[in-house]
Amino acid sequence: MAKYLNPFTDIGFKRLFGQEFSKALLIDFLNNLLEGEKKIVGLLAGGTSGKSSVRRWH
Repeated sequence: MAKYLNPFTDIGFKRLFGQEFSKALLIDFLNNLLEGEKKIVGLLAGGTSGKSSVRRWH
């Protein structure tokens, strides 16, 4: 079994960014990807259906 988490896989990304305590890390990551665009200020978990429900922009 691997010792490290691969953030490029679906399960690795969800384990790294999909938990409540890592919400600030995910917001920072996404804002760095979207630099120069709108800024993300908050997130809501949407479940596992693959459909997003709410987006908040600043």
